[in-house]
Amino acid sequence: MSHRDVVVLLNRNAGSSTGLATADVRRALQADVAVIETRCADAARPAAVEARERGARLVVVIGGDGTVTTVLSGISAAFGAQPMPAILLVPGGTMNVIAKSVGAHGTPLSILASLGHTLRAGGTLRRARHTTIRSGARLGLLWGVGLFANFLEVYQQQRGGLSRALGLLAGASLGALTGHSLVAKLFEPFAATVTVDGVAWGGASWTNLSAGGVAGLGFGFDPYIRATERSGCFHLIGHALGPFGALRELPRLRAGLGMKNVTQDVARHVVVETEQPRIFGMDGEVFERATHFEIHAGPEIELVLPAATSMRARTPGP
Repeated sequence: MSHRDVVVLLNRNAGSSTGLATADVRRALQADVAVIETRCADAARPAAVEARERGARLVVVIGGDGTVTTVLSGISAAFGAQPMPAILLVPGGTMNVIAKSVGAHGTPLSILASLGHTLRAGGTLRRARHTTIRSGARLGLLWGVGLFANFLEVYQQQRGGLSRALGLLAGASLGALTGHSLVAKLFEPFAATVTVDGVAWGGASWTNLSAGGVAGLGFGFDPYIRATERSGCFHLIGHALGPFGALRELPRLRAGLGMKNVTQDVARHVVVETEQPRIFGMDGEVFERATHFEIHAGPEIELVLPAATSMRARTPGP
């Protein structure tokens, strides 16, 4: 692969990407690559169409978690039955949970420089396959109702970066001891029926139902450790844990052992029916309230990092 096969999608409105421009990207890569700048979610689809028309074999996505779902959805729609290009996620947003979960550490410019070096040297890009999660026309790598979506909603309302997200986590931990209203908001129980690949799960009340096509949920916590266990499946977790129960799980998540006191499985098709309308989250975005949620295993994608960077994921065979 050479730089002529690369198209860069730069979200100029995403967190740490706001100061980047096309010239910065090309200078870091040391190549005159195609760069498509976007500033809103609606631009993702035409940008993906342009990437397809340019014959992209690798799409570099510079943005945050919200950029991931808009770009993946746009690429899936634009490429249709054609093979999707490999994707390199560059953490250019505020939390960058997904990019960091698959090992993309460093600044956007340092990651781009490493990629440029690999391409110029004719090196091999390391790749790992991940099953995406499809919800309607949207495609992503993280999905959830309950605690997952509630956290995203509060985080977006606070309009913070990584420090604000850490502050919310700290506040939730302290609130578990003091009964703070934030905890009640995050851990609000809800009634729902859950059907996984045609089999009903036991349990009628939950505080969280979430799924991952990548292991990590940010901040060093890896709940979806079975995300790449089986091709064409994602890792689904459900629980009715309150704040104390969730705190007791954190050491296991930090150690990469997954969660213990939960209901979980690898799945291809999940239906969730709630008694009351609820928001749901996908990657870094929160979407409209509903009572019926249905997610499917989407297409597998190849996530790429420069050869010098390690990845924790299943690597494809020859």
